[in-house]
Amino acid sequence: MMALLLGSALGLGALQCELDVRAQSRVDEPLALVMALSNQGEDTLEVLSWFTPFEGWFADAIDLTLDEQVIPYQGPLAKRGAPGADDRLIIGPRQRIKAEAELTQVYDLSRPGHYRLSYRSMPVQDDQELSPRCPPVRFERLALPASEEPVQ
Repeated sequence: MMALLLGSALGLGALQCELDVRAQSRVDEPLALVMALSNQGEDTLEVLSWFTPFEGWFADAIDLTLDEQVIPYQGPLAKRGAPGADDRLIIGPRQRIKAEAELTQVYDLSRPGHYRLSYRSMPVQDDQELSPRCPPVRFERLALPASEEPVQ
């Protein structure tokens, strides 16, 4: 697994985001993106769950490329009103939470090659909410062995 950490510019650096994805997988295998959020501070943080794996796939919040070519999002797009209490993640001091979402449900990862994934942080609604800022991750999708390639 490949994991990177980065502190948010908001919340005095208390909010840490970690993205994790298998470094190599075959093009016929599922591939989960895991997002972990950690509160490194002494105060409770509120983080909007929208556009994150914590709510599932309801928005195009990932920039994904294969060898520099954009892979388009193919999932649902939710219309939003004002966020409610259920739309916020409460992360206590020194607490870490994580969620995963299956990338192959909303992105075509059927071609072999080197992929780059970055999470697009969304603007916050007010001063009480934080939006994770995560570093990009890279992974490779491997071709099927010739003996396993589908017959066309």
